Amino acid sequence: MAHDGFFRVTHADALTAEAAIDVSFTRALNNARANGRTEFLGLSYSPLSEEAAQREIAARAQAAGPFVYAAVARARDVVALDREPAVYAPLFADACLTLNASAATAALARVSGVRLPRVNPAAVLEGLLRNGMDRDERICVIGGDAADIAALAARFKLNNVHWRGLNTLAANKKRSAIENVAQFITNTRARVTIIDADPKTALAVARETARRGDAIGIGVCAQDVLAALSGAAEEAPLTLRRGVRALQRAGRLAPAWFYWLCARLADWTASISARRARCVASSSL
Repeated sequence: MAHDGFFRVTHADALTAEAAIDVSFTRALNNARANGRTEFLGLSYSPLSEEAAQREIAARAQAAGPFVYAAVARARDVVALDREPAVYAPLFADACLTLNASAATAALARVSGVRLPRVNPAAVLEGLLRNGMDRDERICVIGGDAADIAALAARFKLNNVHWRGLNTLAANKKRSAIENVAQFITNTRARVTIIDADPKTALAVARETARRGDAIGIGVCAQDVLAALSGAAEEAPLTLRRGVRALQRAGRLAPAWFYWLCARLADWTASISARRARCVASSSL
């Protein structure tokens, strides 16, 4: 049997789980599960592990059907969706997969009784490039610079990388630039496309490509993923200063529902501690 560039894989079933913790404010969150998706904080997530996400992306690429795209949502994207739903909601709604890349979102989901794994998009793509593709498989990359592409090709021994950079898009030319990039993806005819840009731009490019209807494969929209894949960036260790700065940024960005959620979580934690203290006191009598 001729090998077409991908190992034979099957579609991964989306993972769901029953609520593990009964939290009083759970009903305030939209946690309904439908069609293998998890509705949480305004987004319809695909609750997949990194391994399942990799298999799902590889299966869609192997099928070489009409172009679809996978979105990667971080905490800042959830905040952006809350602030500009008219802009962000359609971009995420049309994604075939929406993966959670935020540890904070995963933690909030866990305490509200929802299983929503955190996925590292660089790890998913690294596994795909190492284990799921031949060296001569055509790859389309949008974003990054020439050095990133050269390092990516050398690290994974890729011989057929097609690259298009993304300069800062001026407001008066943004629409035409997005259309031009979508045309490049269509012309490349690659079964895997990596789009490294800010979420609004990356998802707009992917959505336009899917809307055209003449491209194939799957696009993965993930900001800063090329630096990780090329080996240029390593995750910095967590320090107190970085933690404080992250909290300060969250305080400036977080909408009202975030503070309400934190307050309810604090109340729940305090009630658990009080019950444990009473239990210990009664057992010592």
